[in-house]
Amino acid sequence: MANVLVSTLGLSPGVVTAAVSKLNEKPGIQVDRVEILYPERPDIVRGIVEVLRSEFEAGGRLQGLTLSRRPMAGVYDENLSQIGDIEAFLKQFITTLRELRESEETDKLYISISGGRKSMTYAVTWGLLLSLPKVVVDGVWHVQIPREGPEYQFPNLLGLTRAQRRPYLYPPDAELVPLPYPVGQSGPKGIPVRETQHPTSPARMIMGDLYVNAWENRG
Repeated sequence: MANVLVSTLGLSPGVVTAAVSKLNEKPGIQVDRVEILYPERPDIVRGIVEVLRSEFEAGGRLQGLTLSRRPMAGVYDENLSQIGDIEAFLKQFITTLRELRESEETDKLYISISGGRKSMTYAVTWGLLLSLPKVVVDGVWHVQIPREGPEYQFPNLLGLTRAQRRPYLYPPDAELVPLPYPVGQSGPKGIPVRETQHPTSPARMIMGDLYVNAWENRG
């Protein structure tokens, strides 16, 4: 059985690689497989995904882990600026969670909400809420990269060697922030949110106590 991390992906592949490496540094957590969900934009499919794939191959820092790619049909904009994009994203995100949770190959199921624009973070949040109580995951995290700039994004990474990409794929100041979620089938056990230098992070403001409230009022 595998411990699976589901992560959305926009223009910054470092939010995926940083999430995996930071999670695997935590005692008691070992990510074996990473499922990335991303828009069907050609630059993401051909460029950013390839940057990620190289990190899972021989010589890559994540060598030995499995990368599974899930392009989201009908989603062409990481801003999710159209109603159709939002509907397509939610449907496929929820379907992915259910498939993974019901799979006999899945042990632990983790979520990283950092990839994509803030609207994608909102969509992931509602996807998790709408999945309750049938799908309960084992942890939700947000990756904060305090000094993230254009150099972390496509296409700036494509012209770099693997060694040159490392500081942007594994930024030393990246912080993994756990978000409130009713972990486990027995009831709500909120993960405490650590105080960080970014207390108004959009992810923290979005999440709040939504998960715990949804669990307690799930009917």
